Formats: sequence, structure tokens, C-alpha cells
Amino acid sequence: YALADICLRLHEQRHAQARARGLAVCRETTKVLLSHARQAAFWRPRALLCEGRLLWLRGTTRDVQRAEVRFRQALQESERMAMPYDEGLAHMYLGLLGAFGGGPPRGPIAEASLREGDMRWPAARLHLRQAQVRLAECEAVQEQAQVSEVLRLLAADRTSR
Repeated sequence: YALADICLRLHEQRHAQARARGLAVCRETTKVLLSHARQAAFWRPRALLCEGRLLWLRGTTRDVQRAEVRFRQALQESERMAMPYDEGLAHMYLGLLGAFGGGPPRGPIAEASLREGDMRWPAARLHLRQAQVRLAECEAVQEQAQVSEVLRLLAADRTSR
């Protein structure tokens, strides 16, 4: 999982070298995770999250829709297996997906186009707040900071209207 996570993070942050080389590594490591998930159920939420992130980064409408399905599946699986970190990640990615209007984030979060008028906006805030709770339980500081920044931007976007 760590290798897939690092590659996906670099790709999400738009590092040119990571984008050129990393996407293939992301695909391969995600395939390995999915294979492990078929053998051991506790891998399933994380594998679904990685697959969803990969689909989201592709950016086509169909892939974004499929990413949302994977994030929702990961949320259901992590809730069912009482895995709060994975549940927090699933809420985080569902919130990010909604906050960014369905398209993958481009550039720093601060430059993102947050869309309050989009029907997903209230759901995005709800998912991000749920992510805060679950990630705090697990002391996931980096992820908590990312969620807090997006919530801050959502609040600033709302007050500027």
C-alpha cells in the first residue's frame, strides 16, 4: 500500500517526473492490492481507495463516476470491518471528490475551484467532517491537515459569495 500511496500522492500533486513514470507503478501496485484483497478481506478497503484514486486521476467523466463508486465501496467495507482509518480515508476522498466538483484536484488545494452551487457541495462537507472525526481517532495528522484545509477553503468560499 505504501508504494501505491506515495505514487498516487506525487501524481495528485502534479510532479512531472512522477506523472510520467508513476502512473504505471500506481496501476501495477493497485493490481497487487486488489489481488491481496481477494485473498484477505482486510485489504479490500485500501485497495478500493487506491483504485478509486487512480480512476479519479484519469479524469474522464466515466472514470470519476467509477472512482466515486469505489470510494463508496471502500466506505461500506471499512465500516463493516470497523476500520476507522480506512473509513476516514474513504470519507476524505468522497469529500474531496465532491469539493472539487468531480474533477481531480489540479495544483495546490488553495487553487482549486470549489463549487458551492454543485449538488455535491453539502455532501462534500459532511464527508470531510466525518473524515475529521475518524482520522482524529487514528491520529492521522497529515490527512487531518488536508481535510482541515479543504474545509477552511469551503468556509472561505461560502463567506465570499
